[in-house]
Amino acid sequence: MKSLPKEITKIIKKKVFTLNTITEGRNEGVDVKIRIQRIGVSCEKWLDENPINRSSFNELYVNLVVSGKITHKNGWGNPIILSPIEEVAVVKRNTINLYNIVWGREHNKKIRDHIRNNIKNEIANYLKLFGISTRITWNNERKIKIKNISWGNV
Repeated sequence: MKSLPKEITKIIKKKVFTLNTITEGRNEGVDVKIRIQRIGVSCEKWLDENPINRSSFNELYVNLVVSGKITHKNGWGNPIILSPIEEVAVVKRNTINLYNIVWGREHNKKIRDHIRNNIKNEIANYLKLFGISTRITWNNERKIKIKNISWGNV
């Protein structure tokens, strides 16, 4: 498995993206800071490729670390408040009811999908500066997959 040069890796990992989707008319929203944790290629275990020089069939994936606040409600009659994302988005295994008033059923997955959909183009354009995500799909998007999103300090 080949990786990116250390200088490029340090520069990419230092960059912090901000995402604020809290609006007046909607219930769902996040105010988070995002940092890239790892960049890889889908077949890097078997092929000797790195994210810059890869085949067209290999998919580029990115792992992210997120910290910040998210909209949340404590009860049906209560107002919407901002809570730390680590407290709201974590689901314990023995929980029977996976329902959140603001985000709905399986809210941990919906929060991650919300972050993926809103930050994908910004990360792809940033990686384009390093020559990593230069391929464009049929609908003019950079081909990149945001794989894992973990909660932590950015």
